[in-house]
Order: sequence, then structure tokens, then C-alpha cells
Amino acid sequence: VLVACRAHPPAPIARSLAEAGIGLLPLADPHDPLELAHALGGYGFNEVLVEGGAHVHGAFLRAGLYDRLELYLAPRTVGGGMAVAAGLGVSTMAAGGRWAEESPARRLGDTWALTLARQDPEPAGSDAPTQQIVAP
Repeated sequence: VLVACRAHPPAPIARSLAEAGIGLLPLADPHDPLELAHALGGYGFNEVLVEGGAHVHGAFLRAGLYDRLELYLAPRTVGGGMAVAAGLGVSTMAAGGRWAEESPARRLGDTWALTLARQDPEPAGSDAPTQQIVAP
């Protein structure tokens, strides 16, 4: 287990985590998805499951780091109605990221599971090229 943290975590916390067998991944900005991806690449990670809320997913989408989405749709509302991906959007539908069905939708009780693959080479609404993360 690795925990991304700021460059100099408090010593008592670092010690407690180390005693529990948890490694630290010190970063200048642990909230920067690209910095995190580069650091994980240094550990040899090629695929990472990202779980979080709208701000986390919005940041990873804007950084162009997702090549697959797994979405679960259920006939329920939870939370305060926040969007799936928060942050700056696009001004037109044409500028949005394009995704295609990677595998057929699955029904899990009253929930639908969708697996989508990126179809466009660039992050939604970005003029920057897709980020390629290469381990050192």
C-alpha cells in the first residue's frame, strides 16, 4: 500500500504508517494527477484504479490520464447532486471527450454497469497532447 502525501509529512504520521507497513509516496503536490502518475510509473505501475468523487475524476479526465471508464448507473440519488466530474467543462458538445463501449453493458440487479474506452487522443477540451507516462 502506498499513500501519496506532501513532500515532508509529519514525522509521527510517517512513522505510524511505516509501522503499519504502509509506504509513503512524497510529492510536491499530491493533488496533481500528472505528478502522481509519474511517481507511480517509477514504481512500475501501468494501470491504476482511481476511486473518488467529482473533483478527483475531473482532475484525472482533464489531465488525459483515463483510457477507460467504468460507470455504474442506478435508480438512486445519493449526496448533494454533484456532477460525475467537476471542474472546467467544454463549451460545445463537439469539444467533449469521445468514449465508445468497450464491452456490452451489464445489468447488476437494478444497476447498469458500463465500460467505455477513450476514442479521442486528447483530454476533453484540451489543446495539449495526451500524456504518456513512462517509468524511468
